[in-house]
Amino acid sequence: MLTAEQVAERLQAGGQRYRDFLTIGSAAIARALNGARRDEEGAGRLRLREALDALEDRHEVPDWVVELTRARLDDDLGARATGAERAYVRRALAEYLAPRAETDGVPDLSEA
Repeated sequence: MLTAEQVAERLQAGGQRYRDFLTIGSAAIARALNGARRDEEGAGRLRLREALDALEDRHEVPDWVVELTRARLDDDLGARATGAERAYVRRALAEYLAPRAETDGVPDLSEA
């Protein structure tokens, strides 16, 4: 995992394309939470709404939300997504959750 300084450097080096890439990761989480909310009622629905608020307001993502997102990702992308598109969204999600030193698959930062 990167330090705060390294993340700041990455944000500056990656520019708008990198910020857009991170938004794709965040959107995958929001899609999973909203999809799960449609299937819930009562306290479960409220818990999902609170998790969505935490994502939107503070970029906080509890472990259970990460698990939910990964479990729902293929369903949320649907049959229309290609393998490359799925890999791109998975990489964006991973980068959003915990940027690593390696930059493979990250727009404007990848060496390949």
